[in-house]
Formats: sequence, structure tokens, C-alpha cells
Amino acid sequence: MKSVILVQNTWRQFLCKKTFLKSISAAKIIQAHCRRVYARRRWLALTCSVRKIQRRWRLHAFMKQRQKSATIIQAQWRCRCGFNIFRQVLFSAIVIQTSWRALRDSKKFASYRSAAVSIQASWRRYSARLNYELDILEIVIAQSAIRRMLAQRRAQKRRSSIKILQNSARRYLASIQLQNLRCKREDNLRRCCAATLVQVSSKIMVCYSCRHNMLNNVPL
Repeated sequence: MKSVILVQNTWRQFLCKKTFLKSISAAKIIQAHCRRVYARRRWLALTCSVRKIQRRWRLHAFMKQRQKSATIIQAQWRCRCGFNIFRQVLFSAIVIQTSWRALRDSKKFASYRSAAVSIQASWRRYSARLNYELDILEIVIAQSAIRRMLAQRRAQKRRSSIKILQNSARRYLASIQLQNLRCKREDNLRRCCAATLVQVSSKIMVCYSCRHNMLNNVPL
């Protein structure tokens, strides 16, 4: 029973809250509409007053402008006439200035042209001389390189001939030294052989002498 009562209370509370929110939203809509209507009425009243003020001000300005229009037209006409006169004078002055400047520029152009021609001639002379000197320098370098190459070849030939002579001389000296060594070796061998023969002969003589002495000392 309590649960049913609780459900009914929550449901009634939900319905009351929903109706309250609907009434609040409706009140807000009505208030907004009323404010919009009041604001539109105020805006229309202000626009009407502004339009009246603008009409009166324009009428006053038109009347004032009508009085000043004659003076403005006269001033514009006088300005136009003065401008035409000034333009004619300016055109004549411009024609005179252009003719004078053309004469002055023609003189300057002639002087500049003569100066440019002289500069070009000097530059061409300098470039031709520089090219000639460079060609001469290249020729001298080529000649020096060729002479160096020929001198190197001659030096190589001389070195090769000198090496050949040195090798032949060294070979000849080596053969002579070899012959001398062979001769010395043969002499040493001969001396050794002679010394051994002498030693052997002396030993034999000693042996014979010892044997003879032994035979003589033996008693009969």
C-alpha cells in the first residue's frame, strides 16, 4: 500500500512539475511577444519622429542650397574660364620646355655618343692587346713545355746511357775483382798444400828418425 501511495505521489509530483514548466514557458512566450510589440511601437514612433526631423532639415537645407547655388555656379564658371586660360599657357610652356629639352638632350646625346665611341675604342684596343698578350703567353708556355719535354727526354737518354756505362764499368770491375779473388784463392790453396806437404814430410822425417834411434838403442 505504501509503495502505491509513493508511486502516486511521484506521479502527481511529475504532473505538477510538467504543468508548472508549461505555464512558465507560456508566460515567457507571452512576455516576449508583449515586449516585441512594445518595442515595435516605440521603434515606429521613433522612426516617424526621425522622418519628420529629416524632412524639415532637408527642406531647410534645400532652401539654403538654393540661395548658394547661384554663387557656386558663378564660381564654377569663373574657375572653368581660368582653368582654360591656364591650360593654354601651360600647353605653350610645355611645348617650349619640350623643344628646349630636346635640343639639350640631343647635345648631351652627341657628347655621350662620342664618349661612348671613344670608350668602346679604348676597350676594344685594351681587349685586343690583352688577347694578344694572352696568346703570346700561351705560345711561350707551350714552347717552354715542349722544350722541357725535349730536355727531359734528352736527360733520360743521357741517364740511360750513363747507367749503361756505369753498369758495364761495374761489370768489368766485378769481373776483375772476381779474377783477383780466384787468383788469391788459388794462391792460398797452393800455400796450404805446400804447408801440408811440408808438415807431412817433416812428420815422416821425425818418424823415421825416431824409428832409427829406437833401432839403434835396442840391445843385441
